[in-house]
Amino acid sequence: MSEPAVELTSNILITESQLEDNNEKNILDFTESQLEDNNEKNILDFTESQLEDNNEKNILDFTESQLEDNNGKNILDLFKSQDFNQKIGVIPTVLFELYKVTVSSFLILFVPQNCNGHVCSLSENFVTENNLYTSGLVINFITMLSFLIFYLFEILREDKLINYLEVNTLVPTDNQSVGKALELLPEEKKLIIYLIDKKYQLAGWSSLIMFVVNTILSGLVVYTYYLDNQTTTTYITNILFMVTKLGDIYSTVNTDKNIFYSAYHKCKLQYNDVDPDNKIKPVEVETITST
Repeated sequence: MSEPAVELTSNILITESQLEDNNEKNILDFTESQLEDNNEKNILDFTESQLEDNNEKNILDFTESQLEDNNGKNILDLFKSQDFNQKIGVIPTVLFELYKVTVSSFLILFVPQNCNGHVCSLSENFVTENNLYTSGLVINFITMLSFLIFYLFEILREDKLINYLEVNTLVPTDNQSVGKALELLPEEKKLIIYLIDKKYQLAGWSSLIMFVVNTILSGLVVYTYYLDNQTTTTYITNILFMVTKLGDIYSTVNTDKNIFYSAYHKCKLQYNDVDPDNKIKPVEVETITST
């Protein structure tokens, strides 16, 4: 009886050992399988992540490229536009005009005069000795102020004309034709143009009158304190600085209601048509006409 029991026990031990080996092997296989699955999943996640990043980067690069192209195109279109070129052309002209009007208005200050045998300094020219000198100096400042107001309206007027109208050589330029073209402009913008142009005309006539008065009165003052030929030469030169501008002012303000000349272009451009960006749509025109 003892031998079979030993044999049975030995079989049981072998079976348990086999089971343990199988379990370890199964666990190992399961672990390896899990690792492989995890690795594949990680690789897949990494690949998807890379693809997403690349897609996002490509979309971002494409968007930036589009923006750059659009910005470049917009800037190029801006440089080519009639409005931009006209506005840029106004800046140096205005600066030069301000210089001319300064020396032409302050004749008593900038024309050489005699102060006890020497040329009066700028500070000495501010010293008033009599009513004539005081009146002349005051008129100098009033003339300068009138021109500054005039230039303010001139710049505002030019800006509105550039924004709302355009120079069109293919359409008529007479008062009636331009008035008809202005019907395509919104009413509020048309009223703004008329209002600023009216103020510009008033400021222009006022400046012309003040310049004539200032020239006569300043001439009486500087020749009271006559120095030498410098006095005459500088006096005439400073007046001539503004002769061309005065002629431009006269020809620009002395026009019919719908004639809008540019104040800053040498060839006297006329704004005779509505800017395409500001034209009323055809439906709106029909509505206005029917009312």
